[in-house]
Amino acid sequence: MMKSVGAQTRQIVGIYFGVVLILGLVALVIAMPAGIMAGRLYANFAADMLNFDIFGAEIPAWVYILQVVVGLLALKGIQAQMWVNGSHRWGSGCPPWSANLKKTTSLCSCCQLLRGNPG
Repeated sequence: MMKSVGAQTRQIVGIYFGVVLILGLVALVIAMPAGIMAGRLYANFAADMLNFDIFGAEIPAWVYILQVVVGLLALKGIQAQMWVNGSHRWGSGCPPWSANLKKTTSLCSCCQLLRGNPG
C-alpha cells in the first residue's frame, strides 16, 4: 500500500525498525525485571532444596548490557534483509523465493492477497 502512494524502500524499512525498536524496549521493560525475580526465586528454591545458603546474588553489569544489546539489536540485524526484501513489490504477487511453490499454496495466496493481486 505504501509503495503505491510513493513510499521508498528505506522509508518502509525505517518504519519497521522503529516499530521493532519500540517493541524491543517494551519487551525489555517487562522481561528483565520478571527474569531477575524468577531467577532469584528459583535460586532460593534450589538452595533450600539442596540445603545451602546463597551468600551473593548480585548480577554483574555486563549481563544487563548484554540483555539490552541482544534485545534491541540482534533481531533487527537478523530481520533487516527480510524487511528489505519484503518492502519490494513483485509483479507476480509472490516473492521470488516462492517460485517453486504451487500457486494454490496458502503462502503464495496470502502474498497475492496482501499485494492486491488475487489471481
